[in-house]
Amino acid sequence: MTRFKVELVRAECTACEMCVESCPDYFEMADDELSHIKGSQKVGDNEELEVDTLGCVKDAADACPVACIHLYEGANKIT
Repeated sequence: MTRFKVELVRAECTACEMCVESCPDYFEMADDELSHIKGSQKVGDNEELEVDTLGCVKDAADACPVACIHLYEGANKIT
């Protein structure tokens, strides 16, 4: 079964909360008022999480006005 990776480049986040509105199951606002992926691991300055299905995570990536949410299927970048 293919797993997907969600990557959040927090340095590019503008705190617009579109990801939270689009996908509250996975996204929330952190104490520093930037987006945070629930259950994610910090990789450098970014956050990453593996998921089984994209679901609303894709909606969040599509809604992000600065495109700081990246999606990967295996090694292939989706968005």
